[in-house]
Amino acid sequence: SFVNSMRHLRQCSFPLEVLKAGLSVCVETASASQEEDLVHILNAIAGRSGEALDETPFDEHESYSRVNIELSAKFAWACWHASASRGVTRELQIPGACRRNEWMTELSFDATSIQ
Repeated sequence: SFVNSMRHLRQCSFPLEVLKAGLSVCVETASASQEEDLVHILNAIAGRSGEALDETPFDEHESYSRVNIELSAKFAWACWHASASRGVTRELQIPGACRRNEWMTELSFDATSIQ
């Protein structure tokens, strides 16, 4: 369809460095325009609430790992067409990023627009 063709064209022009960065998400080393926002985000991911949102975030937490895996997998899935069009799907380890997401229970794929 026209919409899929336009999406494909937009994805093909997506910078490769941004694709690589999205596949290696690490929330615990992220930055935010306001330090307080990052503290709240990390604490919320770790399951803290209320006043505990203002505490110093954990250096590591199992929930950080899960969020990192899930975000990387979503990014991998979103850029699969673009990476396939450029021939870098294996180099970027796109399938592995999706496979590591043990919480993803369904996956459907339409390869008709890949050239």
